[in-house]
This record gives sequence, C-alpha cells and structure tokens, in this order.
Amino acid sequence: GCLQHGNKGIAVVPLGKLGLAHHLGAPLLLPPGIHCWCQDGVKFDDFVSLDEPVVKLGHAYTLVTVGDEAVAVTQDNGTLKLLQGGGVYFLNHEKWRVLGFISTKVQHLRIKDLVVT
Repeated sequence: GCLQHGNKGIAVVPLGKLGLAHHLGAPLLLPPGIHCWCQDGVKFDDFVSLDEPVVKLGHAYTLVTVGDEAVAVTQDNGTLKLLQGGGVYFLNHEKWRVLGFISTKVQHLRIKDLVVT
C-alpha cells in the first residue's frame, strides 16, 4: 500500500507490480520494494500489475514484454517497428502503440509423398 501526508510518503510495491507516481508532472516508476520520500511535488498514483505483456503506465507510457518466441509489432508516429523477442521495452510517448504480436516459432506441416512422373 501507500501512505502519503503532505510532502512525505511511503509506498510498499509488491513483487509483480510497479508503482506509478509523479514529481512535478514527470513520471516516476517504482520497482518492487519500499520507497520513501520527503519532497514537495511528489504524488503517488497507483499500482499496476506486470502480469500482462502490455502494461499502460499512465496516459502516455507503455511497458511491453515480448516472449522469447515472438516479436511485437508497434507503430511509432506512423512508422512500423518490430520489437525483438526476449526483451522488455518502454514506449515513451502516447503515439507509440502496440498493434500485436507475431509468433516466430518454426511450424512444420507434413504433406503426403509426391510422385513425380
């Protein structure tokens, strides 16, 4: 949870979650653990779960986790970009969107024997 009084606060971010806060309008991402502050302009917003491959972080930011056997298809201001598998990516503005995921697994189809005459 989070306790905040005036310019002081403490947030305990559990494993599997990320804390969202902001300082004078700039976003703050709090990883799992205990976070304390004593500073004007800091405000805790919410916790978000990291269980999903696409996690919205407030209004403008997105965290994307791409599995080992996939690529993420994204659009960054109208330009298509592929995000390689096995990574975590931070999309740093609201016009960089995730369009979907494509599997990179090799698929085998067995076909009948061909007779050439």
